[in-house]
Amino acid sequence: MDMGIRAVTLSSGELGFWSRRDEVGRAVVRGDLDTVRYSAFLEALGEHVVWPKADMQRNSVEG
Repeated sequence: MDMGIRAVTLSSGELGFWSRRDEVGRAVVRGDLDTVRYSAFLEALGEHVVWPKADMQRNSVEG
């Protein structure tokens, strides 16, 4: 999965940066994403998943 960093112009005119990793992290924090199931999904696509140790919980399973 492409985890490249993108540059965008914000509504304020300033330059902002984002990546898919940022979006995944925000979805985990909001509770919109279950990291265990997301990892399984990525692995099924053939991706090798390595979660940053300090950034995200790796055991957040929603019932």
